[in-house]
Amino acid sequence: MRTVLLLLFASAICVFGESFSQEGKLNVLNIHNEFRSQLALGEFSVRGIKKPAACGMRKMASLAPKKWWQEFETNGWDSLIYNHAIQRFKIGHAIQMAWHSTNKVGCGYAKCAVGTPDQTMVVVCRYHQKGNIEGEPIYEQGVTCSKCPAEYQKCPFGLCEKEGVDSD
Repeated sequence: MRTVLLLLFASAICVFGESFSQEGKLNVLNIHNEFRSQLALGEFSVRGIKKPAACGMRKMASLAPKKWWQEFETNGWDSLIYNHAIQRFKIGHAIQMAWHSTNKVGCGYAKCAVGTPDQTMVVVCRYHQKGNIEGEPIYEQGVTCSKCPAEYQKCPFGLCEKEGVDSD
């Protein structure tokens, strides 16, 4: 698994033990899948260059992501293979979101205060299957949904999905 951390504002003291509401969990999950769907369908561009469609990207089925996904536009993305060179782009969070076999995400957060009414929120997400593996493809280019695993009979929005299952 891979853990991704998002700091929204500067902070010093955190209150732990916070948990997402069910609605919050669904929002995080839906945002991840919306971005992954754009990529799978070949509808995502980085700095004006369209990325190729994916042929077997899985829908995330269990539980900050907007900022992580923007790493592609901010820093660029020039290879579908994860390697040492791609790390210089500082797009590791976004690549983990795009990793073809990742199908589960769980997130938690803590509110942090610096002695003022303003609060910082720290969001941490953990992904399964782990991505960002040296020498491995981020995703395989091809006809959308053409290489979904056998147990994934549906492919709405370009993401491979198990029939009648909301979570793995």
